[in-house]
Order: sequence, then C-alpha cells, then structure tokens
Amino acid sequence: MSTENVMLEFQRRRRRRTVAVVVALVLLFFGVSMLAQMVGDRPAQVSAILILVGLLAFIWKDWRCPACEKSLGPEFQYKHCPHCGERLAP
Repeated sequence: MSTENVMLEFQRRRRRRTVAVVVALVLLFFGVSMLAQMVGDRPAQVSAILILVGLLAFIWKDWRCPACEKSLGPEFQYKHCPHCGERLAP
C-alpha cells in the first residue's frame, strides 16, 4: 500500500472513530435516559453497558495502522505508526 493510500485510510479510520464516539455519547445521554423513563433503570443500565462494550470493541478492531494492522493505542493524532514507522498524517 502506498504512503498516500495509507494516509487516506488513516483519515477514514479517524473519522469513523470520531463518529462512533459521538453516536455512542448521544445514545448514552439521550437514548438511555429515555429508555430509563419508559421501562425502568435496569434495562437502561444494561443498554448503557452494551453501548460502551460495543464502542470499545469497534475501536479495538478498527483503530489500527493501515499498513501493518497493529493497534495504534489510545492516542488520536499520530503522524507515524509506532510499530512500523509508516507515515499516517501530513
């Protein structure tokens, strides 16, 4: 994969991660509170846990270097992959 393609894929993954976090936060704050009012606290708590587990699983699976496919870790603004050294952002 060329450096340009790696950088484009990294940008797509970064956008997906941002969207996933925003959607999860909206679901946690609004969806779970509405669910708690409709059916009670226990189903809302289970839903919140499932949303968080789903978000963490998505990030674990998706937040990888496009070149070597190793996990990038918790940082968001990488310029180079810490494992293979491939350039990820300009």
